[in-house]
Amino acid sequence: MSKIFISYRREDSQWPADRLYEALSGYVEEPRRDIFIDVDNIPLGVNFVSHLDSKVSQCDILLALIGPGWLNAVNPQTGGRRLDDPNDFVRIEIASALQRGIPVVPVLLDGAAIPAADQLPEDLRDLALRQAIEIRRLTFDSDTQRLAKGLGLIPEPAPAPAPAPAPAPAPAPPVERPAPPPPKTTNLLAYKLDPAWLAGGIYGSDNSAARLAKVTITGVDGGYRVKIANQFGFSCALLSDATGNPGVLSGCASASEPDWSVDRSEIALKCTTLKTEVVCTGAYDLLNEGKVIWPGGPITIARRTGG
Repeated sequence: MSKIFISYRREDSQWPADRLYEALSGYVEEPRRDIFIDVDNIPLGVNFVSHLDSKVSQCDILLALIGPGWLNAVNPQTGGRRLDDPNDFVRIEIASALQRGIPVVPVLLDGAAIPAADQLPEDLRDLALRQAIEIRRLTFDSDTQRLAKGLGLIPEPAPAPAPAPAPAPAPAPPVERPAPPPPKTTNLLAYKLDPAWLAGGIYGSDNSAARLAKVTITGVDGGYRVKIANQFGFSCALLSDATGNPGVLSGCASASEPDWSVDRSEIALKCTTLKTEVVCTGAYDLLNEGKVIWPGGPITIARRTGG
């Protein structure tokens, strides 16, 4: 089992670091042994540079969490940039991994960009050349699952054995078959949607590569419909869950991009209530002319709560 070192700056990325630790803990045997995240337990009297270097040397991969304020974080004691201080914990951790040839993955949080080499100290400049991964709050679950898969924490399923060829059947006379029954549709009136979702100010995205866009939810023919003004412009019927939040999207289709579609008739949504917003996410395989282009792509609907 690979051992993981999570390097982060508290004032820049405390909550993503905590949530990432919890998410990755589900993929390892012993989280306290296999994931190192905090430096608070450095023994008294120990050289902290040597201690951090020792901890990094025991890991197989280092995740460098980079938020919007990571690059220019200021040391309040000196007034200078923290990264320019040779004794800065984050700089020591990343430089130690780079010097030892340990893989370093920049984890870009909420739209942060990978720094250019000339913005970094000499011993960190190789960080600008490392392949990065983005993690956003609205798509956190699917983004961390992608990260876990990239780290090899989710094993690939073994390929199924090829079935033995069946003998060719004897030709049968044509049989007139009855027309198939119409597909079952979700009862859109199972629960009543919370009126807050119909009041406007709803936003979301039909994939993690696109920016957040306006989402319109309207009552139509006794049910609800959702329109995402995003890259593919998907329009779907909506089923509310028992709490009044969006629960299922069904029959999603794009009028503006007819070659693009989803792989399933219904997309289940999971809603999370945060301090200032309610975020509902689901996953689907994006198809182009019937071929899978983006497996497990996220779809998001959210609203502010005013908290």
